[in-house]
Amino acid sequence: MKDGHCTSCTGKCPVSDHVKEEWIYVTKTRYVKTTLQDMKEKYEENKSKSEKKKSLMEYLQTEMEELKAEKIKLLDESYQHVVNLEQIALNDNSLSTYANLDFLIEKMKERRDTEKVKKLEEMKRRIEKGNKSVLKYMFGKLKFW
Repeated sequence: MKDGHCTSCTGKCPVSDHVKEEWIYVTKTRYVKTTLQDMKEKYEENKSKSEKKKSLMEYLQTEMEELKAEKIKLLDESYQHVVNLEQIALNDNSLSTYANLDFLIEKMKERRDTEKVKKLEEMKRRIEKGNKSVLKYMFGKLKFW
């Protein structure tokens, strides 16, 4: 305190803001001796810890890239299966593929693969057109559950 104001606060508040019943604040200075060797050991320890964390981050990054690549591969594979089923199926308007088309369309939109999205949406429209009454029955019944 100096001239009735606090010297450590930023607002230079009055002494009355710092009244603490019977407490007395005493400032003490403590001297610590450290050697150059101690400082080097701390530095090396922290450096090794940071390298370990960096290598962990790099490992996780490469694993994430591998998983993304696998996801893309599986999406392409599922698209090819749907297209093959459409080509070889006796019943063009199969409801089993209709159930999964929305998910596949959404994922292809995320990849911005417009050509495949158009083909899948075309297949979905054809199935909806051919099986309107069945779809109304299925989804109408599900709404009441």
